[in-house]
Amino acid sequence: MNAKRKNAPGTTTTRNVLFSILVAIALVIVGVGGIFLLVTKLLEPVSTVVDSFLENVHDGDYESAFDLLSPGLKIRVEDADRLALLVEEYSAQPASWRFYDQSAKNGYGRYLGNVTLANGESVPITIMLELNADHLWHITHFEWGILNSNDW
Repeated sequence: MNAKRKNAPGTTTTRNVLFSILVAIALVIVGVGGIFLLVTKLLEPVSTVVDSFLENVHDGDYESAFDLLSPGLKIRVEDADRLALLVEEYSAQPASWRFYDQSAKNGYGRYLGNVTLANGESVPITIMLELNADHLWHITHFEWGILNSNDW
């Protein structure tokens, strides 16, 4: 005797609806997480250049910082020794930094945020970048405090 077990009325339907809702929520979470990871990965090379530049200036490695500048900006700054002199002259030694707006699109990048200088002053920071023919990011403009690469 094969007796079929009967579910209470509406039980199967309720389970199916709950299961569908849980699957939909999981898909939304995975989708949002996937988009976040994709954007993070796309911005990673840009952020590496920005962080490396600021870390190099922070550490006093002006040769490495200078190497991250675009050819046009290198001409204006002249050399790593002048970069060091400008940072010192403008009391612009970065101690820490945080960016609240980061974008990279069509070969151009922009980072906006705040930098805390070695003297404790917090000032806005802007760093602009460009992707060169070799697909490497270079800094085309930087400014924080009164240090502004457009001034030279």
